[in-house]
Amino acid sequence: MSKHRGQSKDYQLVVGTYTQVHSEAVAPIPFESDGIYRVRFDPFNGDFRQPHLLASLQNPSYLTISADSDYLYAVEEMSAGNIAVFALQSSGETLQANAINGIASHGSYPCYIALSPNGAHLAVANYGSGTLSVIGVDKLGGSLTNTIAVNQHHGSGPNKDRQRGSHMHWANWTEDGNRLYAVDLGADTITLYEQSSNWSKGIEAAAVAPGSGPRHMVFHQQNGKAYVLNELSNTLMAFDVEANGKLTKVQQLSTLPESYQGTSQAGHIALTQDGQYLYVSNRGHDSLVMFQVTDDGLLSKQQTISSAGRWPRHFHISTDQRFLFVANQHSNSIVSFAIGRDGKLTEVGSQLDISQPVLINEISR
Repeated sequence: MSKHRGQSKDYQLVVGTYTQVHSEAVAPIPFESDGIYRVRFDPFNGDFRQPHLLASLQNPSYLTISADSDYLYAVEEMSAGNIAVFALQSSGETLQANAINGIASHGSYPCYIALSPNGAHLAVANYGSGTLSVIGVDKLGGSLTNTIAVNQHHGSGPNKDRQRGSHMHWANWTEDGNRLYAVDLGADTITLYEQSSNWSKGIEAAAVAPGSGPRHMVFHQQNGKAYVLNELSNTLMAFDVEANGKLTKVQQLSTLPESYQGTSQAGHIALTQDGQYLYVSNRGHDSLVMFQVTDDGLLSKQQTISSAGRWPRHFHISTDQRFLFVANQHSNSIVSFAIGRDGKLTEVGSQLDISQPVLINEISR
């Protein structure tokens, strides 16, 4: 994919970071970040501009942005979890994040949030406590209003270091907003909630192999499949989504090369907008992997490429689908890759030094 095709103005990226060590952290390096940063990227020369602090928060490890780019929601991944919301205002090249309000996440160490398609609800996955919360959102002003549901999950797995109890790691809605899925790394389960129960009665949608540690999940909007990334087993699963919302596994692949014998943990998963390509990251092997989505919705591995850094926890595909930006947490760097017409990645431009980057999102204005 040509670097000079499509958008010409700078991309506006927002980066979430870890600001301090906490009991769930594994990184043995000092943290020098202060919160959420705004980073501009020049698509012509592939260079990042120096980051500036957008909002001071403790461990804003996950962020989401409203569809109109007016509001930014962020977790504070701490023992007393919190969710903060900011109004985004831009003037020329200046971007400001003005605090609106915050609300308890109703659990410890929240690590994932997602707005419902209509913008009226925010789902929160609390990793430490194993709770899934649903919070009301004022669609006109962006503020967080009331707590609608708090669901305590239970269970464990064979990995005694990581699966002694429930660890919610992902929660998101179906495209129509009628269903909410929650992924539990600690219990090796995927749970389905429906609007008809006011998001308070979960049923098991799928159980993965013990010790898999499911982390993140994506839905394919064209072929009706769901894809689940398992952190502990370094595997990628394809599921049929049945009419009742339950999931039936149809494929499982390793995210790692057959020859690799080291330790690794799968990090993040994302699809391109057209549904042709799926990407995952491997932390430890420190790589990005591209899969082609075949006509029947199954996956075919096409490329494994270095993430050009250590511990690629998260990556973001630009809204125009031209670039993939990866957050290499342990090397304190963000790296850009051009996405070719065949979906393959090529590293471009310079790297950006930033302490403990763990989430990248984009403001579309």
